[in-house]
Amino acid sequence: MNKERISLGKIGEELAVAQLKKMKYKILERNYKCPLGEVDLVARDQNTLVFIEVKIRKTKDFGGPAAAVDL
Repeated sequence: MNKERISLGKIGEELAVAQLKKMKYKILERNYKCPLGEVDLVARDQNTLVFIEVKIRKTKDFGGPAAAVDL
């Protein structure tokens, strides 16, 4: 991954954290790594544990953020 994409990813994560905090979520972990992979953010919303994958794109040339997530 090049420096520009890493920088854009960090911006996306910061925007997500700011929004989640505004919504009163408590951020527990950032870039949590485990044997199965990595999760961008782990947060708590009252009694609910929330795992967040952050996607940010400059353009919609390749679709919106949801197009980058496999189920």
